[in-house]
Formats: sequence, structure tokens, C-alpha cells
Amino acid sequence: MRANTFESAIYYLNQHWSIFPVFADSRTEFAKHPALRWQIYQTRPATHTELTAWYGTQNRMGIAIVTGNLSRLVVLDFDSPHLYDTFCAQHPHLAQSYTVTTKRGKHIYYSLIPTLHAPPTTHGTGVDFQSEGAYVVAPPTTINGFTYTVAKDLPTHKLIPADMALIRTFIQSSRAHAPKISRQTEKTPLSPTMTIDRLQQLYLESIQTGRNNALFWVSCLARDYGISQTHLTNQLATIHASRPTPTHHHHETHATRVKEACATIASAYSRPARPIKPYNPLKPQ
Repeated sequence: MRANTFESAIYYLNQHWSIFPVFADSRTEFAKHPALRWQIYQTRPATHTELTAWYGTQNRMGIAIVTGNLSRLVVLDFDSPHLYDTFCAQHPHLAQSYTVTTKRGKHIYYSLIPTLHAPPTTHGTGVDFQSEGAYVVAPPTTINGFTYTVAKDLPTHKLIPADMALIRTFIQSSRAHAPKISRQTEKTPLSPTMTIDRLQQLYLESIQTGRNNALFWVSCLARDYGISQTHLTNQLATIHASRPTPTHHHHETHATRVKEACATIASAYSRPARPIKPYNPLKPQ
């Protein structure tokens, strides 16, 4: 399944699975985030025209593969090399499948037999089972200087119900053996260095990047700093809806634009909060 160039990888992957772009190195603060509304690609593959529009420039984005029923693909996502080694030792037949090296661990790709329905995505400790409603970053995407590569160029192992049971048990075991976090640590508040007023200012300063891009970025910051989704929506949705749109933009009512703002904010809050780190203003693109 290796591809000689980035271009050939795009078209090869799209022949087998449904793919779409993530920001990757084009916007590292959102490196693994979808570069567009990707849910449609859970129902159909991208067209040749879409692929050309996404990847036909020098400012390349990364590749994400949709997991679940459309692609008939599920991925065991290890963030811990030790846990990956343990899994391979316990279930060597499940280790013999197409495998990708990630920055923190490994992705093992599996296909499904025709009669097996993709189960919901499941999260463990140090390992996740990416299935229906999820996606994984694929090689040869590069993020912050690290390139995803193929570790085992093997056919994808076809999972049967017995295999699924083994994987489910392993993920449950990862939770059971996870180190306990003290209540004091759990309740430690985030550094209170971000306010709604500051977020509004950042939104207005970044709006030249595009209204939705600026809103999504600011929403991610708010989420990471522990500001509630409801509070942010109440303070920012109306501001977003009142901003002028480009002259070529199709007409929208104020209510439609408020609804759009709520959806963008909800999209940011659908992902878990990330550790607080220095942020840089968005640049126009």
C-alpha cells in the first residue's frame, strides 16, 4: 500500500477508503482538525474535482481517512508504544495487519468481513478503537516535522466477531490498569488568563482569515481555557452573525448566521480540551 509521492497516495487512498483534508502543517495549531465539514464523507467518497481543489496547491494539507461502515475500515490507535507491544505479544495474529507509525505510537488498520457492522468508536487509556464517526491521520501527512509512515505494509486483517471481542477486552483492560488521578489534580482549574472580552478581541483581529475560521479558532481557545460552550455562544454568536460577509457570498438571514455560529462553536467543543500553550494569531490564507 506504499505510494511513491504525496499525489499518488491521495488517489490510492481514495480508491480504497473515504478521505478528506486536515490542516496539518498548513495551520499547526489545528493540525489534526478537519479543514472542512467532513461529515458528508461518511456517506460518500470525495470526487476527483474535490481532491484536486484540496491538494492542488503548494500549501498542502494532510490526509485523513474516515473510519467506519463506508470505508469498511477500523483502526486500533495506540498512543503508548508499550501498550502496542503488549497487544502484539498477546494477540500476534491481530498484529499482522497494515500498520502506520504515528508520533506517539502506532495505528493498526483492519477491514471488516461483509456481515460485520462497524461498532461505535471506543476510547481506552493509551489506546482507542476508531470506528463509526471517527477518522485517522494517514501517511504521508507531515505535522510539525513528523511524517506518518507505513510500519508494516501488509494486507488489512479482516476482523471477525471473535477478534472484535479480543479488542474490546484489551481496551477495557487498558482502563482498568490506568493510573488513578487524584481528585485534587482533577479539580485544578486552568490558568485564568483568558476572558470573553479577550476572545471577542481575538475574533475581531483574526476575522480577515475568514469569519468561520476565526470563530472556530477562538472557540477552541475558549474550550481549552475552560470557558463553557453556552457562555461563549451567548457572547459571540450574535457578534459573528452581525459581521459583514464578502460581496460574493450568498444571502443569509440573521437567524441563519446565528445558527451557523452555534454549529461552528459546537464543532470546536465536540473535541476534548487540549493543554494550554502559547497561541499565535491566525494569518490570512
